[in-house]
Amino acid sequence: MKHKAFTLIELLVVIAIIAILAAILFPVFAQAKQAAKKTADLSNVKNIALGFMLYQGDNDDTLPFNRVVINPGSDWWTNRMLNWKDLTYPYIKNGQRGAVGTTYSTQGNGGIFQSPLSQNAWSSAPVWWTITGGAGDETTRYPRSYAINMMAGYDEQGSRLWPNVNDSGGSGQTSILQNPASTIMIEGTKMPFPDLEGSYAAAQCTAAGQPAGGTGLSCMMTDGSGGSNFGFFDGHAKNMKHSQAFAQNAWGADNYINAHGWWYFSNVQDILNQMRANTDVK
Repeated sequence: MKHKAFTLIELLVVIAIIAILAAILFPVFAQAKQAAKKTADLSNVKNIALGFMLYQGDNDDTLPFNRVVINPGSDWWTNRMLNWKDLTYPYIKNGQRGAVGTTYSTQGNGGIFQSPLSQNAWSSAPVWWTITGGAGDETTRYPRSYAINMMAGYDEQGSRLWPNVNDSGGSGQTSILQNPASTIMIEGTKMPFPDLEGSYAAAQCTAAGQPAGGTGLSCMMTDGSGGSNFGFFDGHAKNMKHSQAFAQNAWGADNYINAHGWWYFSNVQDILNQMRANTDVK
């Protein structure tokens, strides 16, 4: 009685076919997964932008403070320092956070404030200062994923729009903006700051989001294809290439950069040239 079975050649052919199919399908699955993350990130940005608009509606059309330091003598750069996430949280109520004065120890569930695209949401916080045992943003109570556009308003009034640290900083009145629907309000960040200026798209950071230089990694969180999801002052959100954002002056500060420089970049073209040297921002 004969037993039917695969020959060695037939078995190798089947294995080869499976390997070929896997090689074809795995990149497709990876792309689909990345696309889903981009969509979830865009939803986060949209909801944060709407949270800002709701806050403005209850506060005389004034933006929330970027940072709030109740006791300047002891609260600077500690987990007692507040930021715009604390002020908009009642309008969002999505995700866990650490209580004021404590470090958020259960890392990994930042809710709407944590981007699925971020690989360093809970990186160690110290950059130019030291917060013992801290991770996440500079308060150590939230993840680092999103920041406000620190440059907004410079074209219109020559200074920042956002109010900062209690009574200092800008007026917070978005009525000064000539093109609110074209001016970035929320962006992705690898750094622990609650605010970020656009030239950090060209600045080079470590993988953990610390400005070290020479790593080829942008300090701004990207979507892997040279762009990011941005929220705008009229409440809408969309994906844009970083080079496109600068070309269209979506940061709202080109006049200021070209006239005065911004940190170590002398003008917009200088920023664009440096962005081309980064490995994850083109």
